[in-house]
Amino acid sequence: MDVVTPRATQHQPGAELAQAVGLDMAAWWQPTADGYFQHVPKAAILEAVGEFAPEHVTRLAKLKKGDIASEAERLADGTDWMPAIFKAETSETMQEQDNAPAAAEAMADELVQTLAA
Repeated sequence: MDVVTPRATQHQPGAELAQAVGLDMAAWWQPTADGYFQHVPKAAILEAVGEFAPEHVTRLAKLKKGDIASEAERLADGTDWMPAIFKAETSETMQEQDNAPAAAEAMADELVQTLAA
């Protein structure tokens, strides 16, 4: 099974496999400067820091990327933060995504009925 996908797609094929086997990436992987933060844009690092240590974003934004990456590693330690690609979707989240087209169609139908009245 190939679970490698292009960057930032809405559906991650590995998510279904991870959910099926109960894989918790937080138990096996930690974001480090060398292993993750150095390989993403500065804006992505600051966005991540905003999720696990929002009070530090303004201070870090003034630093160079290497320093931001090192600080992000230190701040992320023990938070169980994971990039979106590693986050396991719950069955509830997957169900909401499956129902999204039907919900949008229902909203459109309601709008058409309202405009026709």
